[in-house]
Amino acid sequence: MTGWWDGSGWDGDGGGGILQYQCTKALVGENVRTAPAEQYRYVVSISEINRYNPHPQRDHGCTGTLISVKDVLTAEHCIIRKAWNEIQIIIGSNDIWRGTKFFPSWWITYKRWITIKNIQQEFKSNDIAIIRLTESVERLSIVPIPLTTITNNAEFYGLNVTIVGWGISNTGQTASLLQMITVNILSNARCGERVSNLERRTISFHDRLFCTASEPYGLMHRGDSGGPLIYMGTLIAINKGNCPFTQIVIHPEKVNIHFGINYYRGYIEDVINNF
Repeated sequence: MTGWWDGSGWDGDGGGGILQYQCTKALVGENVRTAPAEQYRYVVSISEINRYNPHPQRDHGCTGTLISVKDVLTAEHCIIRKAWNEIQIIIGSNDIWRGTKFFPSWWITYKRWITIKNIQQEFKSNDIAIIRLTESVERLSIVPIPLTTITNNAEFYGLNVTIVGWGISNTGQTASLLQMITVNILSNARCGERVSNLERRTISFHDRLFCTASEPYGLMHRGDSGGPLIYMGTLIAINKGNCPFTQIVIHPEKVNIHFGINYYRGYIEDVINNF
């Protein structure tokens, strides 16, 4: 049985349909470490507004990234079933308890953007969204992360990059301090081989996706999705989760999957500049 993965499920040719394997979302592994206090101030926590018993760690849902002084890039699934008045964005500190609360004015998913622009949808899954804040973060003196200027994803194969997020940590709880880990970008061919060995069937990955791994293993977990994949201080991808095996959250041969920003560059730049 063979198949390919476009970011949503395994699109198999042996079963006549899509075999859905959701990616899980955590930052766990031997080399996970606390991020320096001032290094990643553009990384934000997207959390549920808890009016009765607020607790930033428990209320945290996803990670996001400031790509302008008023725009947060994250994963679509982090906000798709939420109303604008149900979430808040905690910004400005690597300590989730000390950040400043901001609120969304609106958001737009890639799917909504291509509908407005009358662009044909190429892939079923485009797990990416931009949140527009009600006010600028300029008063916090935060410099948003720039997008990579490298437009050929294959040039990243073999390079070390950094995953940053507030997901479930090695303790089994959402980290109060921002966590980071260095991982290596696998070629999509090598990623397919690795996942195929676990799945016991042939799987390939579309080239708009990035696949990362490390030795010893370092995996994203719940709460890390939507956060940045960083190379040399630039944003190259948005974190999706780890694959495969939803029933086995941690496995040393699993890989992390990320949506590369190059495919979505037109959407990102248009929303920042023209919306």
